[in-house]
Formats: sequence, structure tokens, C-alpha cells
Amino acid sequence: MSDSLLRKRLIRLAHSKPELRGEILPLLKTAGRTATDAKAKAYVARIKNAAKKKYAQALVDFLEGKTNKEPERGSLSVMGGQAVRMELFDIYPERLLIQKGLLSE
Repeated sequence: MSDSLLRKRLIRLAHSKPELRGEILPLLKTAGRTATDAKAKAYVARIKNAAKKKYAQALVDFLEGKTNKEPERGSLSVMGGQAVRMELFDIYPERLLIQKGLLSE
């Protein structure tokens, strides 16, 4: 089973069984963090548009807990911002669940 498949299954399990969230979340935070960080860095590195790259890096910092406030899009279009969020929430699926209140930190 691939790491990403295992991670997705753990997230689904945490969603379906709230009583296990406290035990699953630490696993999600530590397992695969290096690979996740590398994927996020690679994604940001291949962005050419300066505004999109700046927003993507700020969002990565937010998702990694380096900042407390979700970044503003700035001059980036709504669709550009949405594209960045979709890509990064695919890389950091547990952060999306936390943001929606389905998983606690």
C-alpha cells in the first residue's frame, strides 16, 4: 500500500470514528512529513507566476503551522488562488479536515 493511500485511509478513519482522532492525528502529523514537505516545495518551485508563487509559499507556511493566519491572495485571481489551494490541500489533506472542523489539532 502506498503512503498516500495509507494516509487517505487514516484520514477517512479519523472522520468516521471521532473517538480515534486523538490517536490518528499524531500519526498523520509525523508520518510522511518529509515526503509531504518535499512535494509542497517541488510544487512551489515549479510555479512560474510570481504572485501565484508568493501565495503558494505563504499558504505552505500556513499549512505547516509557521503562521497562524491564512494568507490573502493579493493580486492573484480567484481561480489562481483556488488552483493553489486545491493542489496544496491535496498534498496536505489533514489540514483541510482540520480547517473544516472534521479533525482537531
